[in-house]
Amino acid sequence: GSTFKMASMLAAIDDGFVDTSDVQFVGNGETVYFGHKMEDAHPPHESRLTVSKIFATSSNVGTSRIIYNNYAKRPQDFIDKLHSFGLGTPLGLQIKGEGQPLVKNTTDKSWSGISLPWISIGYESKLTPLQILAFYNAVANNGRMIRPKFVKEVRHRGQLVHSYPTEIIRDSIAS
Repeated sequence: GSTFKMASMLAAIDDGFVDTSDVQFVGNGETVYFGHKMEDAHPPHESRLTVSKIFATSSNVGTSRIIYNNYAKRPQDFIDKLHSFGLGTPLGLQIKGEGQPLVKNTTDKSWSGISLPWISIGYESKLTPLQILAFYNAVANNGRMIRPKFVKEVRHRGQLVHSYPTEIIRDSIAS
């Protein structure tokens, strides 16, 4: 779940809802959505944290409140933003067996009032570690998402038989 929070923060920042220096109320690290309690793994030292501190401390409450406060009236916008990052789409790996990713849509029959805040912290979604890693790699590469590759080239007795070039999946995942 914690590895997913970067996608939520990037969505809110890219859509212009927050900046890293903005402050969010996190209280004692507990909140309730539709009768379901969400907690931070470690209670915060302060009741108000900057967006940067929310990310650095992996605050479930802070992250979910940012997403819920800004997307509750338009939850599909958040889901669409996640999909625009390449999340929820298979990477198309060179080898067989890539897991089918899932980032739930608001039209799914299992969507409920708690889906938006829970998805914001990585729940109710299915992504493989490599799919998350490709997203993080895109962030590190100034937004350029590269298809992971396992084989750079094939050689037979020292002679190049086939080379596999770097493939760009998305030129830019965010502004």
